[in-house]
Amino acid sequence: MASTNKTELGFNEWIGSDRPMMEDYNSDNTICDSELQKRYTKDEVDQLIQEKVNIGTEALTWIPLEFNAPYVSTGGNWGVKYAKDSLGNVYINGSFTNPNSPAAGDTLFTMPAGYRPQKYWEGYIVHARGYATITDMSPDGVCVIGAGAGTNPNPGGAYIIDICYKAA
Repeated sequence: MASTNKTELGFNEWIGSDRPMMEDYNSDNTICDSELQKRYTKDEVDQLIQEKVNIGTEALTWIPLEFNAPYVSTGGNWGVKYAKDSLGNVYINGSFTNPNSPAAGDTLFTMPAGYRPQKYWEGYIVHARGYATITDMSPDGVCVIGAGAGTNPNPGGAYIIDICYKAA
């Protein structure tokens, strides 16, 4: 028995006493196909899906990051660089040095407009020997050593940064 009720498009709308039959489902599928074809062809739907799948997977353009002294990017392939994908995610990674221990309040760098976080961000930089210290970045793009910075028993050497956040 077909459904007692039908939607505006003709889909089956069963009530408790109805007994759905295979032809009811087939009829609903035919209506779906017909309505979808009025909006998009199969090729157009496939193209839209492919575009959504590819978002955020494009090759990134990496830009060298400039530090405030005494912090210095190590340069070359290991130097700190940043990039932004089509979803607005900003990536910063690489290594840098400082002849001293990082001190709370030191400004590491300032991100340019378009690469700044939507909101306050907190993360870590890690010394090559495992010592970690907190970093904070405000929506104005200024990245500083956080208030929780301790004393690095191994001043100097390389620090590693690898962060990601959503750009404003």
